[in-house]
Amino acid sequence: KAKQKGVVCPDKQWRKIITIEDAERGGANFFDIEMLRLEYSEDEFNNLFLCLFVDDTKSVFKLSQLEKAFSDIELWEDYKKNATRPFGNNEVWIGYDPSRTTDAASCVILAPPLKPGGKFRILEKHYWTGQSFQFQANRIKDLCDKFNVRHIGVDCTGMGMGVFELIKSFYPSAMAIHYGLESKTQLVLKAMDVIQSKRIEWDAGWTDIPHAFMTIKQTATKSGQITYSANRTDATGHADVAWAIMHALINEPINTNKRKSTWATAA
Repeated sequence: KAKQKGVVCPDKQWRKIITIEDAERGGANFFDIEMLRLEYSEDEFNNLFLCLFVDDTKSVFKLSQLEKAFSDIELWEDYKKNATRPFGNNEVWIGYDPSRTTDAASCVILAPPLKPGGKFRILEKHYWTGQSFQFQANRIKDLCDKFNVRHIGVDCTGMGMGVFELIKSFYPSAMAIHYGLESKTQLVLKAMDVIQSKRIEWDAGWTDIPHAFMTIKQTATKSGQITYSANRTDATGHADVAWAIMHALINEPINTNKRKSTWATAA
C-alpha cells in the first residue's frame, strides 16, 4: 500500500508500484483487463499485472534457489555476443522446445562446464513465433554455424517432430526427447540437481527464465502417477524456455556429482 504512493525502503532504494488497475484508473485504455484474466491463470495475472510475487510453495523450483543463478553476461570475457564466432571453438549444447498450445518455440545455447561439477552458462535464448518448421530448422543451423555445437536436444512430442527431422539432415546426432512420465521426471530431477548445486548461471535481466521454472509443478495423472506440468495459455507458453534448458542439461548424466537430490516423488 505504501509503495503505491512511492516510498524509501529499508535498503534506501525508492520504489513505486503501478499495477494494471492503477494504469487503467490513470487513463490507460490500450488493454482489456477482463480479457487478460481469461488468457492467464490467476497466479500469472497477479504476477505479471498486479506486482505480486508468484507463490512458489507449489512450484518444483524455488525462487530463492533460482536467484542464486543470476549473473552478468557482460562479465563473461570468453563470450563476445556480436562476434562471428561468439564463443570461439568452445563447446556448446542446444536445447529446443516447441510450444504445445501456441505456435511459439524456444531455443537456448548452453555452455557446459569445463570440468566435471563446474558451472553451466546460458549464452543465448531465442523465441520463434508463427514460423514454419523449415524457418526454425534454418535458425538452428545458423546457430550450428556460429557455435561448436556438440549436442542438440529436441522435444519430439507432437509438432517438435517436424523440426527434428529437418535438424537431423544437418546434425544427425541430434537427441530426440519423447515426453513421458519417466523422461519428464529425468529432465526435472536433472535441472533441480544443477540448480540446487548452484551449477548454472544466466543473465540477471532474463527474468523470464526463473518465471518459467516456477510455473512447473508436480501433478498426478488420472491413474495417480506423478508427473510435471506447467500452466499454459493461448497467449504464451511460460515454461517453454525452462524445458528448452532442460533439453540441453540432460546431455550430462544425472549422477555426475554423486549427490542425493533433496526432492522426492510420492504416490
